[in-house]
Amino acid sequence: MSRERVGRRTQYTVNPDAPLRHPAETGLSVRALVEFLNGRAHEETDARTAQ
Repeated sequence: MSRERVGRRTQYTVNPDAPLRHPAETGLSVRALVEFLNGRAHEETDARTAQ
């Protein structure tokens, strides 16, 4: 992740290929986490609309 000041705000950029830092997630990338969370969000939306 990098950050850059843009005026009075800070803009963050995430490197999706960076590894996660916690020992329990050794070998996983930020991309894998985002894809997992994105899939879970779609599953929850589908479950809500099916009711």
